[in-house]
Amino acid sequence: MSTHHDRRVYLVRRHLQDQCRRAVLLATLDGRMPRAGEMSCEVGHGCKGSTNRHHDSYAPEHHLDVRPLCARHHAEWHNNNEPHYPEVEFFDHPQIHESYLVSQIEMIYETPRDTVASRGSITEAELAKHLSVSRSLIRKLRSIGNAPPWFLDGRTVKYRGRDVEAWEIEQAHERR
Repeated sequence: MSTHHDRRVYLVRRHLQDQCRRAVLLATLDGRMPRAGEMSCEVGHGCKGSTNRHHDSYAPEHHLDVRPLCARHHAEWHNNNEPHYPEVEFFDHPQIHESYLVSQIEMIYETPRDTVASRGSITEAELAKHLSVSRSLIRKLRSIGNAPPWFLDGRTVKYRGRDVEAWEIEQAHERR
């Protein structure tokens, strides 16, 4: 197998993993799935620490099929098993440029934005960058009550990451 082929496989697999993680995050924010800290390792046997949400398959139809595993059992699973990835037909066409490959992946699977929920809180400038809009538009949206919930940290306007994610979901549903 060529290095070029390996790079393509990596890109597709990484994208599928990101899609699964985003689907789980959104399901958690919607309340359709418990938080990782509320789940205990399914293997048990004196597991300590937090759990990871493990995917046996990264196929789109299995985005929300996760198993809670502690860090030790999660590592053991990956040392002994390989997760399932769906087949993608254009791996073996070396004439296809990598940028075309990425554009095709983005057409097949919705491209996730940077996840802000894991960041805690973000500033107005970070929110503007995340949404690819100007800071003045963020201020205008805030003044008319159409921005994510915000709070003051001293004199700095900040947004909680989970509130931004929930607001983005709400905006996407309103556009439909």
